[in-house]
Amino acid sequence: MWRFLIRKFSTSEMEFKVTEILKRFNTVDSSKITPTATFKEIGLDSLDSVEAIVAMEEILGVELSDEDAFKINTIQEAIKIFSKNSKN
Repeated sequence: MWRFLIRKFSTSEMEFKVTEILKRFNTVDSSKITPTATFKEIGLDSLDSVEAIVAMEEILGVELSDEDAFKINTIQEAIKIFSKNSKN
């Protein structure tokens, strides 16, 4: 659907892509997006957070384990975990 070419992204590319994905959600306040912001702080409830992680998996071509997905609470954690799991 929105999938990019599957490859390893630099940290700055991953930060840009994660941020752009989050901005697509109607409830997100873009002005509050910072690396340390939690999904809740930018306007995502728990269901929106799950949907955002699934969207990131689809768009970035990265499938996370449930264990890794549950670790994501902030934008920085999403960037770190998706970067770690992206293909070389």
